[in-house]
Amino acid sequence: MTSKTKSTYCMELAGSYCSPAGREWLYDVYSKLKAPFDASLFAIAYSGARRRLGKPVVEIEAGEVPNFENAELSVLIGSTVEGVGRAALLLRATESLPAEAHSNFVHGVYQRGDNHERKALLRALSVLPDPGRFLSTAVEACRTNISTIFEAIACDNPYPFHYFSDLHFNQMVLKALFTGSSLSRIVGLPTRTTHDLVLMVEDYVSERRAAGRHVPEDIALITANRKLK
Repeated sequence: MTSKTKSTYCMELAGSYCSPAGREWLYDVYSKLKAPFDASLFAIAYSGARRRLGKPVVEIEAGEVPNFENAELSVLIGSTVEGVGRAALLLRATESLPAEAHSNFVHGVYQRGDNHERKALLRALSVLPDPGRFLSTAVEACRTNISTIFEAIACDNPYPFHYFSDLHFNQMVLKALFTGSSLSRIVGLPTRTTHDLVLMVEDYVSERRAAGRHVPEDIALITANRKLK
């Protein structure tokens, strides 16, 4: 982005969807989150964003987002205002911390967060600087048994497409099948479908049919690529 930083854009976007009191709170916290970084102020603000900002959905089309040089921020479209506000706080924190502290900081926020806080962080991973550094956090999220957390990283999120190894991507796809998450919501699935993934999914289908269990219709998104080598 050129005229605005990503953190400023997210802050203003969240501010445009919340109450005047919520906007005033967000702008005030944002202005105070600067070097030297106040970890306590961040923690209180990040956990309080849901109460302060509310839950309206940010209804905006990608083409309406100003100053796009790439599609980074499009992952926030469809998020709640609390999610966009938390993205602003996370971005502001990375602007105030040394780069070598970012990975541990983000992982710590994930580990300490409740489900809403974790979901917001996972949705924002692609927006953060040098996103590949947060791979361990994203992979950990795929191991959860909480569907909303799993889908926050696996569905409608470009992070796995860009940064997961084939092994981690394939494991995520199989888990989506087991948990009933829609394969059509996995960003970049056709591009990331490999011969190994096709074979893994075909084994899954055979086991389901042998047990007389339902096979998801959208599994054809993968099995249609049977001739991959």
